Amino acid sequence: MHSLNLHILYNNWASLYREIEEPKEALEKINEALMIKKNYDIGLFNRAGIYLELGEEEVACKSFKKALKLDLEKDEHFEADKDFKKLKMLCE
Repeated sequence: MHSLNLHILYNNWASLYREIEEPKEALEKINEALMIKKNYDIGLFNRAGIYLELGEEEVACKSFKKALKLDLEKDEHFEADKDFKKLKMLCE
């Protein structure tokens, strides 16, 4: 795999952990994605959702707001979901 896309692999890995309800493992993987690509809007959004699951609303909002500043909503791979709606209400 090309190293420029490694952040996507870790993001997808985090998503799989979320699906099997392992948010702490998901957080580890999404943080690895963000170490590779610091300003990864989708990764920041996904991390916000993970923090929301963990009940850490303040840090969830911090990641969510950063993702929005990076034009998350214009990203071709972005889809507004239940996390987006919850975060938007909570953080704005």
